[in-house]
Amino acid sequence: MNIYDLDPLTIVKNIKEKKLSIHEVTLSFLNRIENINPKINAIHQVHPEKLLDYAHALDKIMTDKQAVGELF
Repeated sequence: MNIYDLDPLTIVKNIKEKKLSIHEVTLSFLNRIENINPKINAIHQVHPEKLLDYAHALDKIMTDKQAVGELF
């Protein structure tokens, strides 16, 4: 099963249990966008570098056990 097939609550649970990283989830969705968007042209701008940098920063915050928000 692909990460993008999981429901949001399962993704959050897996992140909390350290079965997935935020970086992995972000990369999965970016790959999905790259594969599907040319067919449907629904997303006009994607900034993968910025998103992956942000995901990495959030993973670091999670590792340092700092609160990120309501989901984490």
